[in-house]
Amino acid sequence: GQKTAELHNGLFAQGPITLQHGAGTIKFRKVAIKAL
Repeated sequence: GQKTAELHNGLFAQGPITLQHGAGTIKFRKVAIKAL
């Protein structure tokens, strides 16, 4: 596979979902994940 992210803060280092952005400040609120 290809490297898609590099994490420097180990607080949320493991989990099934990753939210990724390119640059700047971004905030997420009320993120809901549903089965397709």
